[in-house]
Amino acid sequence: MVVVGHAATLLVTWPLWQARDDALSAAPLPGVDFAWPLLLSCSIVLRWPRTGTIAHWIVLALALAADQTREQPQVLSSALLLLAAWPQPAAHRVVTLHLAALWFFSGLGKLTSARYLTLGGAFLLDGSPGVESPHVGAATIAAAVALAGVELALGILVLLPRWRRRAAISGALLHLGIVLFLSLVRDWNVAVWPWNAMLAAVALLVPTRVDQLAHGTAARAALAAFVALPLGFHLGVVDAPFAFQVYTLNSCRALLLQADGRTVIPAAAADLGVPLPPVARVFRVWFARRAGPSDRLVLIDDRPLAGLLGPRERVLRSEDVR
Repeated sequence: MVVVGHAATLLVTWPLWQARDDALSAAPLPGVDFAWPLLLSCSIVLRWPRTGTIAHWIVLALALAADQTREQPQVLSSALLLLAAWPQPAAHRVVTLHLAALWFFSGLGKLTSARYLTLGGAFLLDGSPGVESPHVGAATIAAAVALAGVELALGILVLLPRWRRRAAISGALLHLGIVLFLSLVRDWNVAVWPWNAMLAAVALLVPTRVDQLAHGTAARAALAAFVALPLGFHLGVVDAPFAFQVYTLNSCRALLLQADGRTVIPAAAADLGVPLPPVARVFRVWFARRAGPSDRLVLIDDRPLAGLLGPRERVLRSEDVR
C-alpha cells in the first residue's frame, strides 16, 4: 500500500522529476531525468524493503539537489513512510512517531498562524482564498481551529498506549476525509491525494502494531529528530517542508515587483502541479533566474518568531542576485 501510494505521488507529479531548463538546482548537477529511477527504486521495496528504501532515498536526495522545486512535503513524507513496509518493529515505531510529529506540528503550526486562521478557514468554508483582514467571521476561524485542533490532539493521543488505537482510527478517517474533500468538493491539489490516502492506510495499520513507542535507538533518534526539525524551522535553519509545517501558511512567501509596476506571485510552472516550496533560498534562486532590470523581490517571513530573530520583510534587487 505504501509503495502504491508513493508511486502514485510520483506519477501525478511526473513532469516535476524530469530534467527541465527551469530547474532550481542547489548544486551544479547535470540535467538528469529522475522520474524512472525514483519509480523503479520505489518498486524494489516490494521485494527488498530495506534495500529498496535506502536506494530510493539516495535517488531522491540527488533529485532534490538537482531541483529544489521538488522539496514537497508529500514527497518527503511518503518516502519516509516506505519504512512501514519493513518487517522490523523499530521501523514501525519510527513511522508511528512520524505520524505523531506530522499531526502535532501541523496542527500547532496552523493554530499559531494568523494567515491560516483567515485564509485557510475561508478555503475550508467556501473554497475561496480569502482576504487577510482583522474582521474575519467567527465561522471562518472556527473551521480553521477545528481542523488544526483535531490534528494537534491526534499527535498527542497516538503517543499514549491507551489512546493509540482510537487515535490511529481517527487519523485514518481524517485523511480519508481530506482526500474526499479535496477531490470531490474542491477538486484541488491532486499532488497530495495519493499521500493522504497512504496516510489513511498507514495510520490504520501501523500504530496498532506498536507497543513500546520510544524503545530502541532508532525510535529515540527519530523522536529527537522529529522534535528538532520544527524547532529548527522556527529558528530559521530548517526548511518548512522538512519540519512538518504542512499548509500552515506560517513560512516564507514572496512578491515580485516588476519595473513596469506589475506584481507577480512567484510560482512553479503550471504543468508541474506543485507550488514553489515556501523557502527563502528557493525564492532567491527563482528570482535570480527571472529578474529583469530594476525588478525587486519582497520576502515576507510569517514564522511566529520571525520578528524576534530578524526583519519580517526583506527586499532583493535584481543586481543583488547577479
